[in-house]
Amino acid sequence: MPRSIDRTQRRLEVARAAARLLAAGGPNAVTLRSLADELGGSITLVTHYFPNRSAIFEAIQELLLMEGVRELAEISEDLSQTDRLRAFLEWLLPTTIESLELERIRVAMVTEADPSLNLRQMVDRWEREMREAISRFVAPLVGRSALPFYVDLVRVVHNGVALSAVEHPDYWTRERQLAFIDAVVPLIEHTGSALTPRQS
Repeated sequence: MPRSIDRTQRRLEVARAAARLLAAGGPNAVTLRSLADELGGSITLVTHYFPNRSAIFEAIQELLLMEGVRELAEISEDLSQTDRLRAFLEWLLPTTIESLELERIRVAMVTEADPSLNLRQMVDRWEREMREAISRFVAPLVGRSALPFYVDLVRVVHNGVALSAVEHPDYWTRERQLAFIDAVVPLIEHTGSALTPRQS
C-alpha cells in the first residue's frame, strides 16, 4: 500500500530546500535539477509541487513571510514597550546563523534580474510587511507625527546592518549587532515622542 504524503508538509520541505540553495549559491543555483538533487529525487518530485522556477521563488517568499509572522507572534505582550522593541529589533537583524542565512536569501532575491521570476512584486510585498511590523513595534514609543520618520529610520538601520552582516559576518557579530540595538532603542524611546520631522 502506498505511503500517505502530507502535501502541505512536502511543499514546505521543497521550499526549504530551495531556500538553502538560494542562500548558498544565489538565484542561479535554484533550478529544477539542482533542487531535485538536493532532495535526492527526480525532477518530477519538484514539478509535482512547483511547475516552474517562478513558483519555487514564490514558495520561498511565502516561507519567509510565514516563518516571520510566526516568530513575531512569539514576542511576548508581557514585555514593556521598550523591551518589545528591543526583542523585535533583535529578531529583525541577522544575529543568529539562521537569520543570517535568511538575510542572504533576501539579498539574493533583491538582486535577481530575471523578469520571468516576478521577484520585484515579492520584494515589494516583503517591504510592505516589514514596514507594517516596524510600525507596530515603534508606534507605542513615538508621537504619531514622528512615526513615519522612525519607521524609515529602523528600516534603513535594518537594511544597512543586515547587508553589512551578509558582506562582513566576522565584523558584524551578534554582540556588535546587539550593542547597536542598545544604542538605537534609547534614541527612539527618548526622542521619538518629542520629534516632529520637518515636512518637505
